[in-house]
Amino acid sequence: MSAPPTGVGGATSSSSPSGQGPRTSAAGMATPPTLEVPAAARAHTPAGAEAFVRYFNDVYTAALTKPDATLLPMLCDTNSKSCAAFQKTATELVIDGRRYRSAPLTLRSVTSVKGPSGDFEVLVGGQQNLVDIVDSNGTVISTDPQRSFEFMYYPRWAGSTWVMHDVKLVSAA
Repeated sequence: MSAPPTGVGGATSSSSPSGQGPRTSAAGMATPPTLEVPAAARAHTPAGAEAFVRYFNDVYTAALTKPDATLLPMLCDTNSKSCAAFQKTATELVIDGRRYRSAPLTLRSVTSVKGPSGDFEVLVGGQQNLVDIVDSNGTVISTDPQRSFEFMYYPRWAGSTWVMHDVKLVSAA
C-alpha cells in the first residue's frame, strides 16, 4: 500500500478528530463513530474551507494510524473517487491488521482560492513524511519515502456542512 502523493494523508495540525471510536449496536454490529467537526471548519467561508481541509487531513491520519475505516465516509461526498480511494486504503489497513506508525503528511501551507465555478478550492503544500507501515506486532512492512507535494482540495458546501469532493495532486518532488 502506498501513501500520498498519489492520494492524501493526514496533517500534523493542532486539531484532531474529536469523535468516539466505533461502537457496537444492540444487534452486535459495529456502528460508525460520531465526529464533531470544529466550529471553524463549519463556516461557509474561505477560512472555513481551509479549516475543513485541515480537519479532513486529521481524520484521514486517524483512519490510517488507528486504523479505522468508519471515519472518512462522514466527511466525503458519496460520489467522490478520491474519497473512495482513501476509504479503500483505510479498509485494507484494517483488514490486513496494519497501520501507519505516524502521520503520513505534514501540511505547511493551506490557502483557499475561488475556483472557476465559484466554489472554494484549497491549495495545500507540505511534506510526505518518512513513515513506516507496520503490522499488529509493530513489524515494519513498508516505509513511505519523504518528499514535498502540493495538492488541490475541492471541498463542496452541502447545505450546512463541507464534504470532500475531490483531491488532486498538483506536484511532487
